[in-house]
Amino acid sequence: MVGRLEGRKVVRNELTDKLKTKIDNHWEKTMKSKKVWIGLIALVTLVAAGYIFQADILSLISGLIGPIPVPFLGQGSTASAQTPEGFDPENIPTTAIRPASEAAGVSAAGNIELSSQRPVVLEVAGLVTQVAVEVGDQVAVDDLLLTLDATDLERAVAQNLDVPGAHQIVPGLFEWFDYTDLEASLAPRPLLFTEGGRANQIAQIRQAYALHGAAEALQVYHYEKYRDPESRPLDGVEMPIGITMEQYFAYANVDAAQHRFRPTRAVPWLAKVFGI
Repeated sequence: MVGRLEGRKVVRNELTDKLKTKIDNHWEKTMKSKKVWIGLIALVTLVAAGYIFQADILSLISGLIGPIPVPFLGQGSTASAQTPEGFDPENIPTTAIRPASEAAGVSAAGNIELSSQRPVVLEVAGLVTQVAVEVGDQVAVDDLLLTLDATDLERAVAQNLDVPGAHQIVPGLFEWFDYTDLEASLAPRPLLFTEGGRANQIAQIRQAYALHGAAEALQVYHYEKYRDPESRPLDGVEMPIGITMEQYFAYANVDAAQHRFRPTRAVPWLAKVFGI
């Protein structure tokens, strides 16, 4: 019985020692943690106080050790600083601020679109053999844009020439008149040639209009190909008899591939004639 009691006492003492040790360890850890938090709180408090009272602190330090360089000062702080050598506060470079309306350029975002555009539509069908312009090129009235294969057009013109004309309907017409005489007989009425002709024929028509005092009533434009007189070498050559259609075109200064109605010439002329 005595042995059991002593054994229980020993066990109780061991448990008491272990419990005391755990309590001591827990208390030690708790105190260390509190010391860390207390230190952090104290550090934050000092930093906050330094930021709030930085002007007073810097003023105090400046009074003890002299002027403090400007880079060490915070925003809104004041301290004496040395003026750089050669610095003239009266002649500081300045730039005038102008209203936006006086600015040289305007920055904006958007899409660039043409203010106007004109579709180019061919009045005849055919095979394009040449494109004379590129995207972005500037062009003017009567500038060559493209060239068509003239084979079919020349064939159509030849077929039209086979249709009976005035000289075939009126017997002996060309014994007294030709087409140039008929055109000259229109003077002084307004007359427009949009695709030129032979120089000697046009000269005769001009003479007829001049005799009527209506030279301004006659307007003559040539094909682009024959606009330059140097490009009409056969003007002064008598047209022979029995020539081919291609030879006739060369003598008559006709560019068959470009033979068409020309509204850019005819419409303004008609508007002027009718006073529209």
